[in-house]
Amino acid sequence: MLLTPNRELDLSSLVVTTTPIQVPANRVAVYALANVPMHRQLEIVDAWYWLWNGIRDRNLLDKQFAGNTCYSGAPIDNLTIPGRKTASDVSFFGADDVVVGLGAGVTGSFKAALVPLESAFEKLREIALERYFKLN
Repeated sequence: MLLTPNRELDLSSLVVTTTPIQVPANRVAVYALANVPMHRQLEIVDAWYWLWNGIRDRNLLDKQFAGNTCYSGAPIDNLTIPGRKTASDVSFFGADDVVVGLGAGVTGSFKAALVPLESAFEKLREIALERYFKLN
């Protein structure tokens, strides 16, 4: 989804794809890659939250990823700190990974403005649960 300059999500910009594409500059993204079973939807959504918290808690947007694309992910079967990976290219991640991504424009403009980014990931999680995952 697109983050506007006034730090809001443009809901009309939501794109869903089955291919892990690079997150565009002014967007945030969540991924459940090819081998992540969709019946684990609650774990996937919780993993996105955990991965975002890891980016925030490690101050990655204030340091090495300020102004650079940032991805954080982990295998669905190893959602642990040692299993977590961080990179600037989505191709670094494997088919078993759950990933969050922030474009270079987002990391450069927002830096430590964590509340709008937290809101963006919260909204993406909500949309995934409402529109794409079927909870029983």
